[in-house]
Amino acid sequence: MGVPTFVVGTGRCGSTMISNMLRDHPDVLSISEFFSLVTDGSRTSELFSRRPLDGRQFWTIIAAVTPFISFQLRQQRRRPVELLYPYDAPRARYSLRTGVPALLLITLPHLADDPHRLFDLLQAEVRAWPVAPISHHYRRLFGWLAELFGKCLWVERSGASLGRIGQLLGLFPEARFIHIVRDGRDVALSMRADKGFRIAYVTNAIAQHLGMDPIGSADRTFVDRVPAELRPFLPERFDPDALDAFDIPVPSCGAS
Repeated sequence: MGVPTFVVGTGRCGSTMISNMLRDHPDVLSISEFFSLVTDGSRTSELFSRRPLDGRQFWTIIAAVTPFISFQLRQQRRRPVELLYPYDAPRARYSLRTGVPALLLITLPHLADDPHRLFDLLQAEVRAWPVAPISHHYRRLFGWLAELFGKCLWVERSGASLGRIGQLLGLFPEARFIHIVRDGRDVALSMRADKGFRIAYVTNAIAQHLGMDPIGSADRTFVDRVPAELRPFLPERFDPDALDAFDIPVPSCGAS
């Protein structure tokens, strides 16, 4: 099935274009945003677990409705163009109300015109797998998809994936990595304008003052430590208009 290959870079570096180009290659399975969406920023220990899992357990992990992404979507007035699943359509199987499995937001619609059918096929396949290390499950998952679509090799590309190289090497020690680089100044300005990044920025800033993830926990013991300018972004009172007006320093975007 070829050597495992990953396209890595910062956020807003243009790697989505690489996924779209690879999708048109007759021999390459283009896996887009798998690890970034399924890990959701806070599920790293699950996605890179060292304990053996059976297929049902593995499916529960990769097909989950993830908390931070669900929160992000609820705060945005319109579906971001990067998200391919039409959760805002009248008859969508999944919506903001039900929650959308992260696997369906980009990865499967990027591969198939009928992502629901692919999701169901994949669920039936994966849930039948025996106990194995999680690295084995990933290899089997990507290989199964490549075979289904008649491809010779697969390439996974996720945004903001530079910090995940060590974990990916732990799963795929023989992997090749392609590093996409964009002028840092342009990346910082693009991040500053991106709604998803802005939500992540203010949420992370609040977490530093609370000492915990404000989305994953309702504990507000240290809410008095949260600066007044950040309080409109507590999950229980999130104000999208205040987010639009909030000034994020460009150097902070560059540091991200």
